[in-house]
Amino acid sequence: MTTLSDSTRLPTGANVNLGDITGCTVEAVQLVAEDGGRSRGHLYVPTARRPRVGVHIMHPRTDQTFNYNVPPLVEAGCMVLARAGRWVNNDTATIHETLLLDVAAGVQLLRSRGCETVVLLGNSGGAPLAAFYQWQARTTPSTRLRDTPAGDQIDLPGADLPAADAIVIIGGHPGEAISLRKRIDPSLLDETKPLEWESTLDMYDPRNGFRQLPEGSTYSADFLTKHAEAQQARIDRIDAFARASIEHRRNAEAEFRSRPDPHGERVASHTQHVVVHRTMADPAMLDLSIEPDDRRLCAYTNHLRPDLLNYGGAMGDFAGQSGQSGLVKFLTPEAWLSTWSANTSRADTEACLGHLEEPLLTVHYLGDNITQMTKVRATFDAAKSAVKDLVLIPKADHFGFPIHPDGTSGPRIADGTDAVTDWLHSNFGSGF
Repeated sequence: MTTLSDSTRLPTGANVNLGDITGCTVEAVQLVAEDGGRSRGHLYVPTARRPRVGVHIMHPRTDQTFNYNVPPLVEAGCMVLARAGRWVNNDTATIHETLLLDVAAGVQLLRSRGCETVVLLGNSGGAPLAAFYQWQARTTPSTRLRDTPAGDQIDLPGADLPAADAIVIIGGHPGEAISLRKRIDPSLLDETKPLEWESTLDMYDPRNGFRQLPEGSTYSADFLTKHAEAQQARIDRIDAFARASIEHRRNAEAEFRSRPDPHGERVASHTQHVVVHRTMADPAMLDLSIEPDDRRLCAYTNHLRPDLLNYGGAMGDFAGQSGQSGLVKFLTPEAWLSTWSANTSRADTEACLGHLEEPLLTVHYLGDNITQMTKVRATFDAAKSAVKDLVLIPKADHFGFPIHPDGTSGPRIADGTDAVTDWLHSNFGSGF
């Protein structure tokens, strides 16, 4: 049996240290998808016994190699593939339909190493990715998706997409596009003028109920309705720009093919990128009367100045990033439509789970500032699984850290990962 130190079970950082994990071998692996796309990860293999259950952990954007769920899963006897996708730490060109080929390569690896049961674990944005993959893997190949939301062809009907046997969601959210629709700033009416705003739609205007932290804000029902409608309108405008950009390039390509010339070739090669400003404007962050739960007053990243973060202000120590340069900022129009547009992205956890019957575990932290219970319940209820369980972890934020009454935090709690390992033992015990 793997033995772990206390610091491993209750790490103070967002992820774990490789040196904390004992009783297993750790293999750096390179994965090559069916289309030749390359990615990497770490394969954790317990040495005490031959593992029969394999857990796949991946996120569309971030590196999950040291995800905090790895140590308890290894201790429980699972083989774990914790990994990155081909667009790690840079979502500029992320196409979710293509990422399914990366997931497939991971599932194939676990199967090839002797795992009789493969579980897709979706943490945060990994939840919609896992659900999207399983939907397409379980779909009759001839009826799988054949193109991206931008209209580019992708051969999912011809791809080898081995299905997993179960899905675990922990600290997940309903989809990057669905989450963005909640937090995109609707007071920005012109994407080329990021420092202008419509005051009647500005949640950071005191006249609309805003109060600077630590005081909470209070927004009227009328303001919340207008705010949400304007958020959808902004997404519609960005969609229109993205589609126009794609159409312009394709028209230029067609023109160049019919009349080749150096200038036309350059025009056909030009991409008008989508630049998305101001994406931290969810009133529920600051008004706890909106779907009350255990969350605290702060931005999604636990930042105490969401009004400045909305304009790209420093994010402190969160992920070592500054501003919003690595998240919904600079995108190809194809990436916007596939990953971030709530109108067109297929990586929608609720919609995808609605196609599935595999065993499902959802672990929700009740202090999660990104997703509240209404959406968690709708997503969970959508699954047709005969075996499905919902575990609620009180007083913990999106990252599994405790929320204390005085607003302080502390080492990550083990309740969430304990729920995962208990569920796996209960449902697949003979496979450990």
